[in-house]
Amino acid sequence: MDTDSNFSILKRYGENFTSKEYVTNPAIGREQEIKELILVLLTPEKSAILIGKPGIGKTAIVEGLAYRIQKNDVPEALQGYTIINIKTASLLGTMPDGESKVQLLIDELKEEDKVLLFIDEIHMLIGSTKESALDFANIFKEGLGRGKIRVVGATTTEEYERYILRDKAFTRRFQRIEVPEPNREETIKIMAGSLPKIEKETGVRMKYSPYRQELIFGFLVDMTSEYKRVYEIGSRYPDCSLTLLKSAFSFAVFDNRKQVTILDVEKAIVNTPLVYPDVIKKELPKFKEMFKEMYQEESGETSKDPLELEEPKEELIPDDFQDEFDFPDRKEESLDLETSITAMGTRDTRVAPERIKLDTEEALSNPIQEELEEEVEPEIETVDLNTEYQAKQMLRPSDFENQDFRRIDDYQTSISSMGTRDTRVAPERIKLDTEEELKQPILDIDLDAEEKIEDDFFE
Repeated sequence: MDTDSNFSILKRYGENFTSKEYVTNPAIGREQEIKELILVLLTPEKSAILIGKPGIGKTAIVEGLAYRIQKNDVPEALQGYTIINIKTASLLGTMPDGESKVQLLIDELKEEDKVLLFIDEIHMLIGSTKESALDFANIFKEGLGRGKIRVVGATTTEEYERYILRDKAFTRRFQRIEVPEPNREETIKIMAGSLPKIEKETGVRMKYSPYRQELIFGFLVDMTSEYKRVYEIGSRYPDCSLTLLKSAFSFAVFDNRKQVTILDVEKAIVNTPLVYPDVIKKELPKFKEMFKEMYQEESGETSKDPLELEEPKEELIPDDFQDEFDFPDRKEESLDLETSITAMGTRDTRVAPERIKLDTEEALSNPIQEELEEEVEPEIETVDLNTEYQAKQMLRPSDFENQDFRRIDDYQTSISSMGTRDTRVAPERIKLDTEEELKQPILDIDLDAEEKIEDDFFE
C-alpha cells in the first residue's frame, strides 16, 4: 500500500502546545527556567534538555513557554513559533511501505518553519542494544548538528546520566538546564495558580475563601514533605501536593456535588498512597484541630459563646407545699426591696450628699453628743490617774473588813468592759464611781498616828 504524500507525523501524533487554551499560567514560579530555555533556543545549532526529578514540572516549563508565545511575551526571534509535543512511543515502528516514522518526522521538520519539537522522556531515543539494530538518536544527529531542527527534551537526572551521557555526540548538541524542586512557598503558589484549571476540568469549585484555601494548601504541602512520602513512588513537589488536591475534587465529583468541602480534603488525606500510613495517623488529628471551624460549619454546629450565661432553671415546688409559698404581699415587698437595692447604683448623686448632711447635723445637734465630746478624753485620763494612785497606796487589810465589796466589783467590771461599752455611758459611770471612792473615810490616812507608830518602833 502506497503512502499518502500528504500524511503528516506532526499532525497525526503531535500535540500543539501553542494552540491550547490555558486557563492560567501553567509555569507559575518558573520564570528563571523559562528565561534559560529561551536563551538556549536563541543560540544557533543548540537544543535544550530539561533535567530534574520526576514530578517537579519539566513539561509545565515548556507549556509556560507556549503560553508566553501566545501572549507575545517572548523575544521577536521566537514570536510565531509552534511547539509540538511528540510521544516517543508513537515513533516506534515503520510505515506500511517500510519507511521509518522517525525519518519521516525529521524530513517534515526540515520543511517546516518556526517549529519546536518537544520530546518527553528523550532518553528513550537512545536505546540500541544487541536486540535492536536501530538507534533513533543517530537519525536526529544530522538535523540537530546543522541547526535545521530545534528540539526541547526532558528527562530525569538518573536516566540522563545512565543513557544520554554515554553518547557524547548526542550530548554535545544539547545544552543542559537544571530544574530544581520548588520549595514550600513556591509549591503553595503553584497550587493556588493551578486551582482555576482544576475547577474548569472537573466542573467543581472549591468552597472557601482564598485565605482558607491557602491554609489548606499549606497543610497539604507540609504533609507531603520529603521524608513523609513513600520512597518507591518517587514523586516530588508540586506533583504530590497537586495529586492530593485533585483527589479531593474527585470525591466531590463522585458524590455529584458542585463544591469541594473540608470533608473531601479529609477523605483525600485518608486514602492517599503518596505518604506513609503512620504519617496519615499523625497528621489527621492536626488537620481536624486546625480546621475545626470549617468542620463545625459543614456539620451545622455553631460554637457557643463561653461568656454567654445560662438562664437559671426554675425550682419545682411540690403541690403539697405550694400554698405555703403563695404570699402576694411578701412577694410585692421583696420586689420593692430588690428594686430599691438594684437602683442604688443608678440613683441621683445630688440626693445622697444632702441626706448625709442632714444626718450629720442631727447627730451634732444632740446635747448628749456635745457633752460627750467635751468630757470623754479628760475623764479617761482622770480614771487612769486615780486608778494608778489607788494601786500605789499602802492600805491595811483591817480597813476592808467592814466594807461592801459589791461596789468594787462593779467598778472592776466597768473598767474591763470599757473597750466594748458605749462611749456615752462609760465616762459617767466611771466618774461617779471614782468620786464615791474618793469620799470614803478609808482613804483618809492619819499622819500623826503613823509618826507615833514609827517613834514607838525605834524606841
